[in-house]
Amino acid sequence: MLIIACTFLLKNFIYSQNLIRNGSFENISPPATWNNWGGEFISYSQTPIHRVLLDWDEFNSADLLTGTCTHTYSGTPMNLFGYSPPENGSNYVGIMTFGGSSTEVKEYIYQQLTSPLQAGKVYCLNYYVSKSDRTSIATKNLDAFFSINLPIINSNGYLIVTPQISNQSGFISDTTNWILIQGCYTAIGGEQYLTIGNFNSNISTDTLFSGTIYPFTGNPPIAYYYIDDITLIDQSTVGINELIGSSSVNVYPNP
Repeated sequence: MLIIACTFLLKNFIYSQNLIRNGSFENISPPATWNNWGGEFISYSQTPIHRVLLDWDEFNSADLLTGTCTHTYSGTPMNLFGYSPPENGSNYVGIMTFGGSSTEVKEYIYQQLTSPLQAGKVYCLNYYVSKSDRTSIATKNLDAFFSINLPIINSNGYLIVTPQISNQSGFISDTTNWILIQGCYTAIGGEQYLTIGNFNSNISTDTLFSGTIYPFTGNPPIAYYYIDDITLIDQSTVGINELIGSSSVNVYPNP
């Protein structure tokens, strides 16, 4: 009985609506020429201005990295920040979560959800991250924040908010595998934006020197991470109670 119920639960989860649009960053509109494009979400070098990555925006120049790109600066699996095959599909994005002592600026990605969250409902968020292998600093802080309004960057260049979903697995130093960050959140109602990044000042950001065999010139102390395959699921659509109420499951013979 339990095995069958779990099978139905998994199937229901798979077909539940993902409230994130373009969660694997596969929906893009390549510019007319790649020569002037270097990983921007929006290509300002085109006339007229051209949106490359659909459904997503960024703060402080986060990067779109795509297998469609014809040069290695912003390609996949090879790009300026190292080598990493995508977790899903051909594309992912990259953000700087720590810029060393010289700057507080941090990069973020955000989008407006397909619909606002409903008060009292539980929503579960999954996203995968991997550290770039050309940067020498690892951090713990790669978190997610739900908000009713779009948050505002402070004068130092980072967001001061309290994320509802936080990485619980310690320092993210793996440059080979994709690490799953996940968590569930009970909505207050009306949240319509999701933002991912580091919401701490430098002094409040835990860092670890992880080293690199192929550093940038001068080996600047920065942390840079790839992000891929983001899903946000309303748990009320996959609950056991719903399955029990809507499905009749019999086991024969009765053990």
